[in-house]
Formats: sequence, structure tokens, C-alpha cells
Amino acid sequence: MVLRSYYRRLSIKWKLIWILTGIILFVFLLSMAALSLAFNLYDRQLLNISSDLLNLDSTNIENELRKIIPSANDRYTLMVPVMTHTFERIRE
Repeated sequence: MVLRSYYRRLSIKWKLIWILTGIILFVFLLSMAALSLAFNLYDRQLLNISSDLLNLDSTNIENELRKIIPSANDRYTLMVPVMTHTFERIRE
């Protein structure tokens, strides 16, 4: 009630200033909300894509390491002839 009587006593110039200020403030808040939503969506998409790429790269690195480094069983089978040769030399 007090606000209505205050608004009625204002001159047209001040009424126009308050209306335009309200419109500008509303548009500003709406724009900030839209930008915040857009940036959050972009951040989520970027995080998901980065995560997928890192998982893919780590899988590729693991596969390449498996090709290069023999498994523990392969190391054991490679060491057996060397050990038998060493034991034969010790016996002599």
C-alpha cells in the first residue's frame, strides 16, 4: 500500500527510470541464469568427453605395455633354461 502511494506521487521521469531499471535488472538476471546453465552443461560434456578419452588412452597404453613386457609366466619360462645351464656349470 505504501509502495503504491509512493509510486503514484512520482513524476513521469522517475516512474520511467524505475520501470527501465526493473526491466534491465530482470533481463540481466535472466541472462546470468541462462549463461550459468549453458556453462554447467558445457562443463559436464567436457568432463565426460575428457574422461572417455583418458580411459581410452590408458587402455591403449596398457595394451601396448602388455605387448612389450612379457607376462610373469613368460619370464619364468625364459629363465628356466638359463637356470639349468647355470646349475650344470656349478656341478662341473
